[in-house]
Amino acid sequence: MEATMMNDLKASLTRVHIQILLISGIILLLYYPTLFSEISLLDDQEMITSLFNSSVFNIQDIFFPRAHHGGYYRPLIGLSFQFDKIAWDLAPTTMHLENVLLHLCIALSMLWLGRILFRQRPHGGVVAFCSTLLFSVHPLATESINWISGRTDLLAGAILLPGVCLFIVSRKHMHWFGMVAALTIMMFSWLAKETTVAFILALPLLIAGLESGHLVPYTEHQHEKFQAGFLLCGVLAVLFEFATYNGLVAVLIIVIAGGFYFLKFSTMADNFRKASMLLLLSLLVIMFIWGSRKLAFVSSFPQIGQTFHKILLDPNRTVHLFLGAIAFYFKKFILPVPLNLAISDIDPVYGIIGIAVMVACTFLLIRKSLLSGLGLSGMALLLPVLPLALGTIAWTPYAERYVYLAMPFWLLAFGCVVLEKKIALAPTVLILFSILLLVSSLITFQRNLIWQTNVSILADTVAKSPQNLNVHGLYMSALFSKGYYDEAIDQYFTAQKMYKIIVNYDDRMDLLYADILNIQGKQDKAEHIYRDILIKSKGKSIGALQGMIGYYSYLMNKDNKQKTVYLKAMKGYAVKLTELTTNPEDLYQLGKIYHRLGEYSSAEAVFNTALMHHDLDASSNIAIHKIISHYRSRSCLK
Repeated sequence: MEATMMNDLKASLTRVHIQILLISGIILLLYYPTLFSEISLLDDQEMITSLFNSSVFNIQDIFFPRAHHGGYYRPLIGLSFQFDKIAWDLAPTTMHLENVLLHLCIALSMLWLGRILFRQRPHGGVVAFCSTLLFSVHPLATESINWISGRTDLLAGAILLPGVCLFIVSRKHMHWFGMVAALTIMMFSWLAKETTVAFILALPLLIAGLESGHLVPYTEHQHEKFQAGFLLCGVLAVLFEFATYNGLVAVLIIVIAGGFYFLKFSTMADNFRKASMLLLLSLLVIMFIWGSRKLAFVSSFPQIGQTFHKILLDPNRTVHLFLGAIAFYFKKFILPVPLNLAISDIDPVYGIIGIAVMVACTFLLIRKSLLSGLGLSGMALLLPVLPLALGTIAWTPYAERYVYLAMPFWLLAFGCVVLEKKIALAPTVLILFSILLLVSSLITFQRNLIWQTNVSILADTVAKSPQNLNVHGLYMSALFSKGYYDEAIDQYFTAQKMYKIIVNYDDRMDLLYADILNIQGKQDKAEHIYRDILIKSKGKSIGALQGMIGYYSYLMNKDNKQKTVYLKAMKGYAVKLTELTTNPEDLYQLGKIYHRLGEYSSAEAVFNTALMHHDLDASSNIAIHKIISHYRSRSCLK
């Protein structure tokens, strides 16, 4: 009876159409709350505002912007957002739905990949399906899916994984056109996120793992002593790192021991072939990256140079930091909680654990198997994000979304172990899998609910990363937008107490506090804040200058007898404002001030400057129309 039930279970789970329906239903159900989430104040709002303000769609500007200080080169992301604008006017619900559907596409591609890799194995279809289910509900995916700007991970994965599947199938049948097409598809994923280009370097490892015919690393009797010696060196490297925090020497120990073990294990011809292939792929990747950025940007942004400088300045610290990041991300994959949007730092002990992870990766590199190919493919996708841990490029040095692209490969690698042990349908394994699936689903659904509003996700982030000033500012903005002024003020003073000395002054929180004071009718207090901002910013805060103009306008409405005094004060701030920006609204405002003071020649010069800087046919610019109508209606300016 029990055997019949297990056979029925296996038969149902191996039907592809049922697997697809189950995966689709679970993802759409878990991420249903995401469809009604607010636009995130972190990048999303700014991105959508920028898209609304851009009047003309130019595909050349997306792929070849020729910008100075170019940062990320992700033209496919810009193209997808332009499509959103044209198709549904950047409707938040639809944009969130796109992210969910992209996650679904990646999950189905992972199912396809797993079925290809495990085709010849008993219960291979069931293991591929179960691995995909775990990916579908994994809590680490929530950040990439709920955050519209996280589409970089999703779009890159939706391009990369089908390319991998196509390459493996084409290679099996020696279909050269298919292999070239697959490589092209995989390279195009780089145009959505740069990290995927590293997978090209890991592709030979995946091929070698497939060719080995082994699911997991195996040991031949004549190599056992070399394996034991290598593992002993690994233990010594971990102990050395623990005792001295000298990651550079610990890594060197592993590299030397691994190299010796590798030479003993492989033939010279095989080594030469692999080294040649890796060198060729590396050159192709470098040429592709260099050529793309050269065509797209006039120059790269200075943070890239600063990152390389930091790496070379203290290599030992850099190695320790990178090893710690690797261990931290692998731990997050195994145990994702607590989930946090802004991870500022990690425990130094991860640097020691990172040595152990490197030992394991080196062992997988030497002992070819399918598990090795999958595990190292996931690791390759993680390596390009390690420099971000230096804190010079991204807004936060660590992020859960960085693990997203590695997860399908790592989960399939775990599937190799299950198949090797022949425990895919063991009752104990099924029970543990069901519990893991249920717990992961509950965590993911609860996290999606938190992501629904800016207030809830930022409150959660502030509680977990109280030292992050950016998060305090975003949380204050979220509270302000909801009208929670007292809570926003509390957040402001909490941040002020924590940050007494700030090297690079940011005026946003102070400006927001002044806005609240204005709303509460405390204009005099707001004026003191604006003056303080101007001192801190050395007179370069646009918001504070606008605030001072607004303050004197408020005084003028209260006491018209001092009109001339207030107008002259407004003129001083407006002149400084137009020196910092050529915004037509600011020029228009200065022209009106000159006109009200009777300084008509100055008003004429300002209006002419505004007209010279803008196209007269730009009907979408309201400020231009105001300036033109004002200029033409004043006969005194003729």
